[in-house]
Amino acid sequence: MKRTLFAFLIAALPMTALAQNIAGSYDVKVNGTNHYLDISPAQKNISATTTMKITQNGEKISVEFGSFAGAMAATRFKGKVGNKQFAAVWWYQGSPDETKVLWGRVKNKHTLTGRLIYPRVAYRDEGAPGTKRFVPGWVEINFSARKKVQTPPPGGLKEDCIQFDYRNAKVKKVNGRWKITVGNMYLKDFGSKADEARQSLRILKKYRMNKQCFVGRPDPSMEYYLVDGRAPSGTMQGEDCIRFDPARVQAKKVDNRWKIVENSHWILDFDQNGGEARQALRVIKKYRFGNQCFVGRPKASMTYFR
Repeated sequence: MKRTLFAFLIAALPMTALAQNIAGSYDVKVNGTNHYLDISPAQKNISATTTMKITQNGEKISVEFGSFAGAMAATRFKGKVGNKQFAAVWWYQGSPDETKVLWGRVKNKHTLTGRLIYPRVAYRDEGAPGTKRFVPGWVEINFSARKKVQTPPPGGLKEDCIQFDYRNAKVKKVNGRWKITVGNMYLKDFGSKADEARQSLRILKKYRMNKQCFVGRPDPSMEYYLVDGRAPSGTMQGEDCIRFDPARVQAKKVDNRWKIVENSHWILDFDQNGGEARQALRVIKKYRFGNQCFVGRPKASMTYFR
């Protein structure tokens, strides 16, 4: 059913020739209702602000919609845009109550309007401490999104970062997957790797990291963390880190793939994306990162620099 709904919404949109460019970051106003099926009151109004980020390749879009009013929206919707309309969907494989759909219209090059709906299951105390029950329901909201005006920072380095409070970070199991959460935000997903989730949480708190940054999204080619706008400093027992000299690193094409290298040491791989490789090089130089660190290898659950 989920895929049928997705196909219906997306098939209704025209092809690339009529696709508008709606990529960018937006400030979003949200108004709507939380519906509950078997408790009173059965409805709770929602009025909130949040953010949205859209990346685009032709008619295809990826939408990151922020949390609002205690409701966690999907971090990444996939869909299409065309003929001044857009539609996108997100679902968690194997969990039908985790399907979310948004759609809307392009009012002008700065403003989008639309709707978002998804089922959700809330938890309510049953009286005795620790006793809870599921309360089924759904959320439906209208939103108006205004594109942010981007002002390039001094030096031309434009960074993509999310601020968070490391003191509120926790490890939780959500729909069978271990995650680091900060309030309603999912900071990192570790799948079945609970130990690596806990180790990553210890690292966040040890260094007091409070900003998560990316080069390239929705599939970042580099992830790094900052502490009050600076590189994490110090050491932590048991870290898995590789030292390099930030003064000697380069963005270079090796075997037809863009990489960050120090002589013969390959630090990061960007495939064909030379722009992201050069951006990552500027980040390394700016913060003078000299250590690349990992939680879990060869397929690291978390990578950070200090």
